[in-house]
Amino acid sequence: MSGEEKDNGKSDQIKSKIQNLYQLPEGWDGEYAKPVSREAASKAAYITYAIAKDYIELVQFFPLVAGGMQIELFVGGNQLEIEIDENGNAFVVFVDDSGDIKFEGEFQLRDLHMIGKIA
Repeated sequence: MSGEEKDNGKSDQIKSKIQNLYQLPEGWDGEYAKPVSREAASKAAYITYAIAKDYIELVQFFPLVAGGMQIELFVGGNQLEIEIDENGNAFVVFVDDSGDIKFEGEFQLRDLHMIGKIA
């Protein structure tokens, strides 16, 4: 069984959602917004696949005017927001179902194990 078969097309769904934002032209907001950078799109794809591939239907992606991207995921009352700047730097806020902030700050790849417990 290939890796593509194992993930049931989830990586394709993630790529498709991110690709739609990556293709936004300069000025997509009707003003001065920059296109989503390659660095932001790549980091968004990596993080989303690592922590949210089982919830891809619940993940929302938003472009940011400086060329970054925001990822939002709400599962079982938990809320995860990751903002990725145009250079690929990621910042995260993880709020549990009681409203307590469990993690806030710069996102490092070593944080995947902790944030992956969102559900």
